[in-house]
Amino acid sequence: MPSVLVTGPPASGKSFVASIVADRLGVPLIAKDAIKETLFETLGTGDVAWSQRLGRATLALMLSALEGQLRAGRPVR
Repeated sequence: MPSVLVTGPPASGKSFVASIVADRLGVPLIAKDAIKETLFETLGTGDVAWSQRLGRATLALMLSALEGQLRAGRPVR
């Protein structure tokens, strides 16, 4: 099964579209916004530099989750 990557400008509906695609295909969705929001809720908010650090951590966590799914032979959206 091919991978689907949803990209676009801020507030363009990427998360909405990705969730519909994942639901219809019956595959897990690894979403940047959900991960970053969880980090903010757990570690707290801060200045722009802090947000950027959490953004980098979010990307690292997303890539780790994707790698784990793909190694297990599971499709990811």
